Amino acid sequence: MPDHKDYYAKIRAASIVDVARRLIPERITVDKGSTLNVDCPRHDSVSKTSMTIDGARNVFFCHGCTTGGDVIHFVEFVTEGSVTKDVRDRMPESHRRARDWLANFLSLPTLASQSPEEAEKVERGQIEKERLYAVLGAAAEMYHASLLESPRALAWLEEKYGITEEIVRHFGIGYSGSADMFSRLVNEHSFKTKHVLESGLFIWGNDERPHALFRERIVFPYHSSGRVVYMIGRLVPWADHVRSAPKYMKLLKNDPMRHRYVSPHLANPIWGADVLRRRDLREVVITEGITDALLTSWQGFDCISPVTVGFKKRRRARAVYGAAPCRPRRHRAGRGDLGDRVAGIGRDVPRAQRRRDRSRGRRAPARRGPGRCAQRATRVRRR
Repeated sequence: MPDHKDYYAKIRAASIVDVARRLIPERITVDKGSTLNVDCPRHDSVSKTSMTIDGARNVFFCHGCTTGGDVIHFVEFVTEGSVTKDVRDRMPESHRRARDWLANFLSLPTLASQSPEEAEKVERGQIEKERLYAVLGAAAEMYHASLLESPRALAWLEEKYGITEEIVRHFGIGYSGSADMFSRLVNEHSFKTKHVLESGLFIWGNDERPHALFRERIVFPYHSSGRVVYMIGRLVPWADHVRSAPKYMKLLKNDPMRHRYVSPHLANPIWGADVLRRRDLREVVITEGITDALLTSWQGFDCISPVTVGFKKRRRARAVYGAAPCRPRRHRAGRGDLGDRVAGIGRDVPRAQRRRDRSRGRRAPARRGPGRCAQRATRVRRR
């Protein structure tokens, strides 16, 4: 039986570029390797390039049909003419046929070949994930609109980090002001209270009311396969609780004692991890902070940021490339193309190791190069 926890992850790992070349090779009009322009099979296109397939993010979008999504959505759209999103009850047959087509393409077992109970278990877990991502996506859109309507927050972002409005629009960065986001998600988007609480965006207080986790924060969404799957919030200096609150805050996680209502499907991912799917990827820049990653990616570099996860130095190569041979190379980045603040992960001697050495009476190894404030990045390059 397929593992219900990662079956869909394996299906979505299929390269959308390879799938397009197999499914509609005659409609590919521009082939740039990891990016394709396609004559959409679902409408009459004058330019014959209305559909864009982005291999780096493993997503597609048709400008004529205003439809897009991940690789499962692509197969469903091409073969069935529909795209299944925000499923609330059961998976439609069009989605199942597209999923099984991809399973055959990847030489994986199909759910159609399993018992109804086993297939239902896998689908139920995926429906819960899709529902979670629908809430996060709706919240991200509202945060983004709020930032675009806040000249003060936009000006502070540009002055502090050099993040312009163009970059804000590109990455969907948002701002959580004082608006009642919970009521808007329930009333405007028709989400149930239970499902909104599952997103980790709200704390259920002792007064039996939801309280926003992000208050007066710049919100940075994490995208994967065209969906918002996570967020972090950076406190703004004019917040009334600026002295008592942490500068950065992550979403709540499922805790049987404190936050039972948060979905167990809410993962804590690496920002930008979609670029690691590219087979032509030769080098990736790893930055410490989320703003460093945004500026680096904006300049055209393949970049990831493990700002919200434990990503120790000895795990870098394995986390990025699995068993593939690679070597980490430290790169000194100056001001200019990489932005004003490109930081690296840790130092040559991790801080925790220096503490342990001092506690045992050992002489701490000397640091190499400048300290934390230097512009430094870590690149992992394939041999």
